[in-house]
Amino acid sequence: MPTATPFTALGRGNGFSFCPNKVDVSGYDYWVTLGGYKKTDTGDPTQAQVDLSLKNAMQLFWNLDGWTGLLSFAGVGDPYREITSLSMKNGDWTVGNDGYYANKLDGTQVDEPDFDPKDRVCYKSFEVEKMVEDPISGIFLGGTPVRMYNGDPSDEDNFVGYGFDEIISASLSYGYYYVEFSSYQNGTPGSSTQDDQASSYVEIPTNIVDITIPAVGHIDSFYYGAGRIPDDFDTYSWESLQFTQSSPNVFAFEIDSLDFYTYS
Repeated sequence: MPTATPFTALGRGNGFSFCPNKVDVSGYDYWVTLGGYKKTDTGDPTQAQVDLSLKNAMQLFWNLDGWTGLLSFAGVGDPYREITSLSMKNGDWTVGNDGYYANKLDGTQVDEPDFDPKDRVCYKSFEVEKMVEDPISGIFLGGTPVRMYNGDPSDEDNFVGYGFDEIISASLSYGYYYVEFSSYQNGTPGSSTQDDQASSYVEIPTNIVDITIPAVGHIDSFYYGAGRIPDDFDTYSWESLQFTQSSPNVFAFEIDSLDFYTYS
């Protein structure tokens, strides 16, 4: 895991250098805060869950470095290609085609930002991508923290904790499939004849002992006739975060861990 330079930021007293957007998640099929409180839970979130959601949101915003796992692809007649990691510290991403960017506090976009934690003081959101072979399959990493409300965001009694609008996602098999992990998703099948969507609550492992990231996993099929989910997959597991297909195109997506900076 990379080591970051310690720094001090003058923030808003909320763990960030900006006020996160408020999102009403009550209309989503699935939602879970970064503290683990989810739509199907009864009662109000505990203070410990709210505190943990802020801690994990700060971890993702300030200290997220990358991903380790597997993203592979081989179309019909194409050679096998794979990537197994992405690291912002190492500049390990795809340049061009909006391969990496950050949105500053004033709303302007920086197309070639520095991603060391101390440089994120000026950012409100960020995203990097790494392609197996543009535009076939790729990993997308990053997003922005949000305050989640189970109802009207103008009523603070509806506040349930912090989340992230997008954490990590992958485009698979010529973009026919898209797998995304965030704090809220819609996941109802699009029709009775083709189950082209699926969602589930998951825990994303990290490179830090005893830290996992609660999230909603979501998979979409954007190609009519690509097949039913999960029938199209040889391996389809929300628990192990593994998705593989062997025919007609060969692809795999796995998350072993999200990787974070540590400090000297």
